[in-house]
Amino acid sequence: MPHAIAAGLVGLAVLVAPASPLRADPTPPDGIFAPTVEIERLQSFDRAGKAGTRFGALEWLGGLVIRSPSPHFGGLSGIVTADHGRDLLMISDVGFWLSARLDSDAAGRPLGLSGIRMASVVEQGRRLLDKRDADAESLAVRPAPGGFEAIVGFETRHRILRFPFAVFPTGALSAVGERLNGIPGETATLAYGKGLESLAAAPPGSPIAGAIVAIAEGPRRNETDSLGWIIGGPKPGRFTVALSNDFMPTDAAFLPGGDLLVLERRFTVADSLGARIRRFAAAEIVPGARLEGRILFQADLSDEIDNMEGLAVDTAEDGATILTLISDDNRSILQRTLLLRFRLLPE
Repeated sequence: MPHAIAAGLVGLAVLVAPASPLRADPTPPDGIFAPTVEIERLQSFDRAGKAGTRFGALEWLGGLVIRSPSPHFGGLSGIVTADHGRDLLMISDVGFWLSARLDSDAAGRPLGLSGIRMASVVEQGRRLLDKRDADAESLAVRPAPGGFEAIVGFETRHRILRFPFAVFPTGALSAVGERLNGIPGETATLAYGKGLESLAAAPPGSPIAGAIVAIAEGPRRNETDSLGWIIGGPKPGRFTVALSNDFMPTDAAFLPGGDLLVLERRFTVADSLGARIRRFAAAEIVPGARLEGRILFQADLSDEIDNMEGLAVDTAEDGATILTLISDDNRSILQRTLLLRFRLLPE
């Protein structure tokens, strides 16, 4: 994540909130604990409340502002969903899992969260309490023998871990991480703050079914594109993602048919904070490709966004494709943890 993110407006001035890097929080409880959480429902996606519900190729379903007095809450950087988007699993960049149940109405509009639980991320028997070890930035889940495995990308100390568990999502809270096999060595050369911000597990409908796709947040020195890797599966290799208009990848998720959605963030003094989603065709995701895709959605601070870092895709009971986004508040009082839900409109 960047060292500073726009957090809001005072008049026309943008407040810049520093990320909370290495502060010493109280030692979290052993095992699973339940933080106190307050939920506020958003009334509209555009702040003026006049734009309706369609935003690009997406239909706004609703959103939640999530607050907690717990010193361990916040910094949520990755999200995956199941059970038509009602079961949520998230990971933070300060070393915590969070699982919850999304309460929604018949139309899929989010009403609140229940059953919220947190636990420390554990790597090889050791809780990740140091920010340099705990800086998880991306999360994917795929089926595995005995249940599932969560795949987590870390920056600062660049690596990818796998966490086997039996029951989604609560089983992940007690899972123990180990290194994922087949990680390209050059992922270790990524710059500080430009690590593996996006991970996605290719579904059965994808030409690269079974693979993990990893994308760096930004380019390396003297390069203009973000690097991406297809790890495992039938066509492993490297590709690049073309960048434009100062947007950088922050997460990715596959659609059931194999197309890839990439969530991107922009933060500049001139343009303030922005979020967009691009779609990449399944057939284009091959070693050696330079992916450009097409923009499905774009938003700025006239909309209810913050530092959007997590993207999940699920299928509603009526067959519609649902997108769930989560923001990383950098654990700053100037920023918010937002959970946003959209329906992908038919092409």
